[in-house]
Amino acid sequence: MTELRADVFIDRPAREVFGFISDPRNNPRWQRGMKQCEMVTEPPLGVGSQYDQVAGFAGRRIVSRFEIIEFVEDRVVVATTIRGSFPITFRRAVEPASGGARVTARITGNEEDFFARSGRLVRSMAHRAVKKDYRRLKRLLESGVG
Repeated sequence: MTELRADVFIDRPAREVFGFISDPRNNPRWQRGMKQCEMVTEPPLGVGSQYDQVAGFAGRRIVSRFEIIEFVEDRVVVATTIRGSFPITFRRAVEPASGGARVTARITGNEEDFFARSGRLVRSMAHRAVKKDYRRLKRLLESGVG
């Protein structure tokens, strides 16, 4: 099992941070490789909601459909790939902390996934990319753009 982690403090209210990171349509605004995210199901977001995503990583175009498998309002969103060539599950959690929000993220993939086949270099690139994405999220939300 490949696992990537990120942890960041954002100087914004936790509810606001969760509202932003739980909406897949915002992903292209803060995730560098993300090209497009479109909801398949109607709002509100919750368990069973689905969205399509187009991303790029290490020269590959990755088209996926995700389904929300856990959703705790203002706290946790977990989604997993239900269609696509890059199977992952991600968990994003938001906790109030010191007047702002602590965001923790965990992204896991099966050992048969792209990371495992591509070796240590791509795995290392993915770890760096995830950490950069969460630093970008912090800058975006703290600047008031989100």
